[in-house]
Amino acid sequence: MKPIKQVCAGVSKYGLERVFKVVADMMLLLFIRKYFQRPIHLFGILGVLLIIIGFFINIYLLIVKFGFGEDIGTRPLLIFGLMFILAGIQLFTIGIVMELLIRTYYESQQKRPYRIKKVTVGGSSA
Repeated sequence: MKPIKQVCAGVSKYGLERVFKVVADMMLLLFIRKYFQRPIHLFGILGVLLIIIGFFINIYLLIVKFGFGEDIGTRPLLIFGLMFILAGIQLFTIGIVMELLIRTYYESQQKRPYRIKKVTVGGSSA
């Protein structure tokens, strides 16, 4: 007599790799839903925020350099300040380019980025 093998109903294919894909898909859907028509609202705000952070870091380092006479050339904070400013400029520029692409998309297909539910003329619906 042969031994009977126990057969499983199935093996789960939902692993850690799939979780990352699902999270990326959810972030994409959130971006499309909120910022598809106005990407500058996301990238512009983040870019300006990073520029301001970098600006304040560099102002602090200027005060340390000229006020206290310390050497700031070997500090990693100087690199972080410059990186924040450059990253902010890049994000802001990406927002402007995406805004132009969205406008070109709608104008090339003669679509409107909005839908009119109801037109009211003189207090009555037309």
